[in-house]
This record gives sequence, C-alpha cells and structure tokens, in this order.
Amino acid sequence: MTKRVAVISLTYYDEPRYLNEAALSLTETVYPRDHVAWVIVDNSCHGPSARYVREHIVPRSGRNLPEVIFVENDENVGFAKGNNQGIRWALDHGYDYVFLLNNDAKLAPTTISEAVRVAEVHPQAGAVQPMILLWNDPTRINTSGNDIHYLGFGITRNLGEFRTSYAYREGERIGYASGAGVLYRAKALRDVGLLEEFFWMYHEDLEMGWRLRLAGWESILAPSAEVFHDYEFRRSTKKMYWMERNRLLTHISHLSWRSLLLLAPALLFMEAVVFAGALSGGWGGQKVRSWLWMVDPCCWRYIRKTRKMIGQLRMQSDREVCALFVGRIKHQEVDRFFVRALLNPSLALYWIIAKRCL
Repeated sequence: MTKRVAVISLTYYDEPRYLNEAALSLTETVYPRDHVAWVIVDNSCHGPSARYVREHIVPRSGRNLPEVIFVENDENVGFAKGNNQGIRWALDHGYDYVFLLNNDAKLAPTTISEAVRVAEVHPQAGAVQPMILLWNDPTRINTSGNDIHYLGFGITRNLGEFRTSYAYREGERIGYASGAGVLYRAKALRDVGLLEEFFWMYHEDLEMGWRLRLAGWESILAPSAEVFHDYEFRRSTKKMYWMERNRLLTHISHLSWRSLLLLAPALLFMEAVVFAGALSGGWGGQKVRSWLWMVDPCCWRYIRKTRKMIGQLRMQSDREVCALFVGRIKHQEVDRFFVRALLNPSLALYWIIAKRCL
C-alpha cells in the first residue's frame, strides 16, 4: 500500500525563487501525487512570502501540485514550533511520513519515493537522511548525514567534498539527520514527540536525533534520495547564542548524571576554548549570555521536565547511544592549526578513554 507523505515547508520572508523551485520539484516528483500533501507554514506575519503563497502556490493545489495546506501565523513562532504546526496537521490526518524541507531547498524527482522505500526496508528508522547536495554545485555535498560530537556539537559530514569521492551504504546509521531535508516516520514522532519548541531555533534536529536513539529508533542514510540546499554558513551573533544555549541544554538534559560527571573536565575545558574563540570572533557577549541562561529558573524547570521525559523514553544506555558520537571537530569554520594539531588530538584521546567508562 502506498504510504502517505506530508512535505513540511516553513517560510519566513522567502524569495519567490525558492518557493518556485520547491513547487517545481514537487510537480516533478514521481511519487503518486494523491498521496502527498505540501504543508506550508508561514512565519512572516502575513508578509510578502505569505502573499506569494496565497496568490501563486495555493491556486495550484491539487492541480499540477499536490494538495497544498497553508498555515499563516500572526507572529514569528520560531523554527521548531512552525514546523511542528505542519507535523501536527500531518499526524492528525493520518499521514505515514513527514518530510521536512528547508525554505531554501528543493527535491529531486525520486527523492520522496527513494526515502520512503529505504524507510520501509528499515522499520527501525525513525529518520531517513537523503543526500543533501549544494544547490549551486550539485557535484558537492552539503551533508551526508550529521555527526554528534561528544561535547554536543553538530558536524555536517563531508561538507564541500565531491559526491563521487565516497561510496555510501544505504541504511548506514548516522548521528542525526539534518533538518534541511529529512523524512521522519510518523510512528516514531508519536513515540518520542515533536521538535523541541523550547529551543526556538537551531539544534532541534540534533536533539531529535539523540531523542530518537534513546527511544530505540535509528537515523539512517538514503544516498539514492537527493535534496539540493542553498547552504552558506553564516556566523551571526544571534545564531551563535542559540546554538550554544541549545547545545548545553541538550547535553544536560539527555545525558545521565554519571555521564555528565565523566565528561565534565572536557566540557569545562571546551567552554574556555569556545569563549576564547567567541571573544576573537566578536560574539563573546552572546557566549556569556548562553551561560547566564543556565542560571535562569526557567532553564532548570525545562531541564527537570526533560530529564524526566528522557527517563521515561530511554531504551538505550548512554554507552549505546554515544557509540556513534565522534571525538574530533570537523568544520570549515574551525579548520585551524590549533584545532588540527592540538585540540582535536586531545579531545579524541579523552573520548577514547571516556566512552569505555560510560
């Protein structure tokens, strides 16, 4: 029986070219159109992207496009909550899978069919990661699935490298799937919950991947499915605040107290390293702000609530969950001599020892 798939797109003052390209990719999909819905959630507060969707996308619903469901928000509710509005619609209407598609991404014609096929072959897959390629140079990789560093950083695998440089295995387990383009199994989302709205933006996909694994689900790679993403790393101070805040929140709420104690020396050391980098990069104030948040009563209420929820979900020990974690930081923005020659060897050695003690 053909599975029903809801494609979720969150828009926010998006350029028409992105909306047009996403729409075109959905008109060209080989997946049965009557089993696909395109749920567009707009956070621009009835701005230009919302008007464009109303005037140019919605009229095509059920014609040369799948059914289009359009949700307009009166305020910017954030990345997680906006996507969750689309996910809840899909779950309420009995869809088998939801496909999160970034507002600057598009699909290949066979992406949905290949991602669903791989998911059906691997019933323990809660998340299926298509191969995400660079929009402007599809011969190069944006990510082949993301790694989780044991200190909480998300790492895009093979960023900027040639697609043909690697032979990828279908069903390969990965740390977590990128929110830029990912197929989630509805059953898994009903099991573990939706994206973490407390995060507002950034790190939600990593937290979801970690939570899925704690509950016994896997995130896997579907190299035959392709997404094209107009990716460019932008180091805004606001972005760095959210990334650091949410990295710390995930670690404190998802690891056992014993594991946190074991990793505490490396965590404290890395905080000093990150702060030094923040000072030199001009976002030291945002890093301090992420620390100040940790003493807010609201923060600790969240941590207590989440740790209780994680305890109820947990089917895997930290040792099992962290088996896929990595010990080295690899990213174009931190490719420095200090990182390559000193920091990464030290972190990797610590992880070799620590993971045996988890």
